[in-house]
Amino acid sequence: MRHIYALLALLGVFLASLVLPAAAEPPQAIGAGPISIPTSAEEFEAMFPGVYGKVVALIVFIGAFMLVRKYFFEDKRGRGSGVISWGVPLIAALLAMVIIGPPLVSMLGIQPTVTGPSTSCSITGPFEVRLIDKISGAAITSGKVYLFDQSMSIEKVIDSDAKGNLTAPVRTPDSNGVVRFDNVKPGTYMLAYLPSSYAIGSYMPVTATITVNCAYKPNSDLLVTSISAIEIYKMVNLKFVNEVGAVVGSYTWKPPSYPAELTGFSVWITPTATDGASPYFYIYANYSDTAVTPSFKVGGSTVSVTKISDLSGTDPIRLNAPAGYLYVIKVKNDGLFGKDTKKAIEISGTFQGNTTIKLKLIYFAESERGDIAGPEFTFTANNAASTPGWGS
Repeated sequence: MRHIYALLALLGVFLASLVLPAAAEPPQAIGAGPISIPTSAEEFEAMFPGVYGKVVALIVFIGAFMLVRKYFFEDKRGRGSGVISWGVPLIAALLAMVIIGPPLVSMLGIQPTVTGPSTSCSITGPFEVRLIDKISGAAITSGKVYLFDQSMSIEKVIDSDAKGNLTAPVRTPDSNGVVRFDNVKPGTYMLAYLPSSYAIGSYMPVTATITVNCAYKPNSDLLVTSISAIEIYKMVNLKFVNEVGAVVGSYTWKPPSYPAELTGFSVWITPTATDGASPYFYIYANYSDTAVTPSFKVGGSTVSVTKISDLSGTDPIRLNAPAGYLYVIKVKNDGLFGKDTKKAIEISGTFQGNTTIKLKLIYFAESERGDIAGPEFTFTANNAASTPGWGS
């Protein structure tokens, strides 16, 4: 029964930590080196957004309390007494929550819900965010940033911007990569960065959620925000490589006769550079279904192909199909980065005669106006080939 009371007491302290900060005046996080202690409901929400963020906070809080109490303040029978045996674990649990909790929330990808301006705060003011190259740390001084009071996909932002349909505030970064928005009401917003052009070498279009708190920074007219910078990858291309890492553009297979069975032929894709990351991509395929009915694996997982003609006429994946291509592997592949990162594409099938299978990557294929063409690979079956093997 004592353990139940202890847990209830802990839960009460935790719930109080959610409610009491709202009484702080003015609401302003207390900074102590790497520790930021929330003193308002908005700041706690920024640290632990949504239900899942609160669950993380609760788990860290209770876990830290029980560990500290068990290993330092309980005897062999699991008993502890005195103010110190409860107070020290309680303080340790609160510190663990604000130190360990936020990185866990970030690692788990938990984001606050974009709700726009808050109705509980009457102040307005400016805030600033800096754009930074994720690899080099250099300031990004090109492109533009939108501020939205509702969430939307980056593809919708790209296409709406290209069509001139956006009315949200937009700013360009200064020479230090800083964008500033003025007269903003505290709340939770979405920022969207768009590059000057959609091409390899430009920076990746991205979105980020930002909570603007009902508080000013010390000795500043700027409002406190949940993030102060957006780290963005430069877009790099992918390349097809063989098993030893050599860049290839084709492979010729010489079967002795037809029909011929191909089992598990693999080619790999990997970034061409290490100073950025590739955008997400779709793989388009072209072949004659009377000559071959191939099956594909991407990254070890079996995938199916979709006829492009079966897609809606307004589907960007159809609109972005390379000329002459009949099929798409309708799986959104995450971008790749790092020199040792690669993904295998495996081809199998029964060939009825000499024919080719072509593969082409299209980045941002879900955007009508932001698509970027990637590399192409051709697999050829020819029983009279004079030089079978890899080709450039």
